[in-house]
Amino acid sequence: MATRVEDQEFWRGVLVTGGSTTIPRWTLRPMTGVDEHEATISDDIMNALRRLAKDLTMPLDSVMLAAHAKVLSALSGEHEVTTGYVAEEGGQPLPCRLTTAPTSWRALLVDTHRVASELLSHKDFPVDELRREWDLTEPSVETVLDPNPAFGPCSTDVADGLAGDTVLWMAFSEPKGRPTLRLRYRTDVLDADYAARITGYHLTALALIAADPDAEHARQSL
Repeated sequence: MATRVEDQEFWRGVLVTGGSTTIPRWTLRPMTGVDEHEATISDDIMNALRRLAKDLTMPLDSVMLAAHAKVLSALSGEHEVTTGYVAEEGGQPLPCRLTTAPTSWRALLVDTHRVASELLSHKDFPVDELRREWDLTEPSVETVLDPNPAFGPCSTDVADGLAGDTVLWMAFSEPKGRPTLRLRYRTDVLDADYAARITGYHLTALALIAADPDAEHARQSL
């Protein structure tokens, strides 16, 4: 178990050095509210991803997180990205600093899994208290990945909205055995077409990982 000093040093690196990743605003008619977009992942892709995760001795969560990091990198134009990550079912999103610098999908998966594992070892530390103590006013995360929502594709109903500075929340689940991505988003920031495009980017990233994990991801377009 990490000591308090180790926890503080870890979160200092995430909160202070990692900063915040902002995604482009894309809506012609901004409206206050929350909406969602849902898409199914094909069985062939899911089976390939499960085999790959098993071969790399990592949970499927890390594969989903790596694909999410790749999408955020494409949207923001930055190799280093910070997203919220729900590390355990029903938990609160924790800031997760990731890099898409590794050249192959496989290398990206391994590095993402390393980061996720390290985050899990520090997950019980009161991060919000540390933000207040250090007077950090910059938004912590605009995006969230939830690979194990507690209830259905998302952990709460769309009517519950999105907390804090969160702009979009991407969840993966398998209701009735159907692999599903469900994106909840703020309609004052994104419109329906852009939300569908972002979901499509996630699907493409997962398909590319499944097709050839040793390919150079920087040479492939989402």
